Amino acid sequence: MNYRLPLALALSFAVMPLAIAAGSPADIPVKDFFRHAEFGQVTLSPTGEFLAVTIPQDDRSLLAILRTKDKGVVAKWDYGTSEYAENVIWVNDKRFMVEVSEKFGTLDFHVGNPNLYLADADGSHRKEVPYGNTYELADLLPNDPDNILMERSFERPNLFKMNVNTGYMAKVVVSPVASGNFAIDHDGKVRYAMGATEAGDLFRTFRRDGDQWVQVSEKKMYGSDDDERVPLGFAPDNKHIYMSFRSKGGPAGVLLSDPDTNTEKVLFQNPVVSFGDQIWNHDNVRMLGVGYEEDLPKHQYFDEDAPETRILMALDSAFPDDAVDVTSETRDGRYALVHTHSATDPGRFYLFDTQTKQATFLLAGRSWIDPDQMSPMKPITVTARDGLVLHGYLTVPRSSNGRNMPMVVWVHGGPMARDDWAFDPIVQFLASRGYAVLQMNYRGSSGYGEKFMEMGYKHWGTTMQDDLTDSVKSVISQGLVDKDRVCIFGASYGGYAAIMSAEREPDLYKCTIGYAGVYSLPMEVQKSDTGTIKSGRTSFKNAYPESLAEQQAQSPSYNVDKLKIPVMLVHGGDDQRVPIAQMHFLVDQMAKAGKKPEVVLVKQKEAHGFRDPENNIELYTKVQAFLNEHIGAGANDAGKSGGAP
Repeated sequence: MNYRLPLALALSFAVMPLAIAAGSPADIPVKDFFRHAEFGQVTLSPTGEFLAVTIPQDDRSLLAILRTKDKGVVAKWDYGTSEYAENVIWVNDKRFMVEVSEKFGTLDFHVGNPNLYLADADGSHRKEVPYGNTYELADLLPNDPDNILMERSFERPNLFKMNVNTGYMAKVVVSPVASGNFAIDHDGKVRYAMGATEAGDLFRTFRRDGDQWVQVSEKKMYGSDDDERVPLGFAPDNKHIYMSFRSKGGPAGVLLSDPDTNTEKVLFQNPVVSFGDQIWNHDNVRMLGVGYEEDLPKHQYFDEDAPETRILMALDSAFPDDAVDVTSETRDGRYALVHTHSATDPGRFYLFDTQTKQATFLLAGRSWIDPDQMSPMKPITVTARDGLVLHGYLTVPRSSNGRNMPMVVWVHGGPMARDDWAFDPIVQFLASRGYAVLQMNYRGSSGYGEKFMEMGYKHWGTTMQDDLTDSVKSVISQGLVDKDRVCIFGASYGGYAAIMSAEREPDLYKCTIGYAGVYSLPMEVQKSDTGTIKSGRTSFKNAYPESLAEQQAQSPSYNVDKLKIPVMLVHGGDDQRVPIAQMHFLVDQMAKAGKKPEVVLVKQKEAHGFRDPENNIELYTKVQAFLNEHIGAGANDAGKSGGAP
């Protein structure tokens, strides 16, 4: 059965503020790419009366409650310097809980767990959850508007029922594993617990049987081919269970399990990538499908004839060039908050009426960005030298014919993260200045299964760099890129890779930019704030080579004799994740080898990634000048030498 959106819906989506186009992409000011978005997260209240909106600022993000009908401000909150309101959860029709995280740089992870605050939509009855940074939401208990279930870890996870008006906690159950989560059915009954053992080497899943826990499965946390089953939620009958599964370290899929008959039905499985977002119906009792991204963002629906699924499919069809997500819905399912976005569009929010099939434009995160001035991002695949297939993206400048282009390799951080098809201000800035941008999900990236990610363990400076090398050579061999005009640029782990790749392949690149990079693996173990927490130490143990000699061999600071090209270094003086001592040590090592970076930019008050807009304008103005000199039109590479005094 075909389902088409009425003309009224298409028209209503078209009525929105439009950015004023510049004469050409090159005319767009640097500041337009690096201004804070006007809005971050937007969440619709269960009645549809209110919108909760986060508002990014230089050193924090604010929270505001708006009336949906006219976007008037009802109430607002400022939690202080370096405090970011990031996740708003409506706990009943009028009251919400917000997670507020401490964060010091744009490249940084949150410091510790978020604090939790409760308030009514009108700003009244504000309350901080005591020791809120030790709790996380387990279930909203939709049939009990005064209570929610919260999980807190002492020696092991404990489940509490919390009154959202008073904050009073009552213990429900204790988990049999040292860390992890609970699976709760539609009646608010605890059915499963899953997580890691105290040693952190095994992942176990238990089923609740009366007052006892019965182990269902066990697998090694790292380097295991064991099958894995993790509950995601319950089907409408409260008996069948949606579960995440993976086999032999492959990508994660979704299945429907019948615990009584021990039978399973696979709902989603992709040979390349794991599923991403889970798509549930408006009252969260039926999983409608999942999102995934092998190349472009896609949805796979489990029952295409279901009425709610047909609406979602119609929304996907209405925006064939965009990714479309329903981010929140009213309790009765009538209104949905729809977010559309793409590689050229930072995103827009609409209120969609599922009865009239009409949508109203609400907000745009970066209304000054004109998608027609941005450059297209194209999925690519590359076969590495050992036969491993890699996935990535090539952004081609709108002003280019797509052949013989100068190119910047932009390496994602993490490295247990991934690049995807989405708006990236750095990528679009570089493309607007005439540079193709290559982003590869090298081995070690997340999203492609545990085995793919674990292939990067112990190999930061070897095969992970070979993947970047093979990808660059691939696009050169196709005539897409000028082999004499390639630079590599990255931040955090990407900064590490930018320098390490330049040392391993001194003739492939013409310049390199390391931003907040790890340049000495031994120093990172000793001085990073990552090493102060147990999970961070476990990460180092798994990812880094074991011996000091091998750590040094895979560290850029110990291979500076191989640097032959101009180097630009960028760092924040208050970086705790990758302390600035990393950059100073690299510079000292270069000096001992008779070399020095061509450009060094340090901002003492910045942390792991610059967040002050003026500092970012200065940074990317210098990046542009550096690139223009070395791989820009007419750049003369004769005599260029990284390390030349």
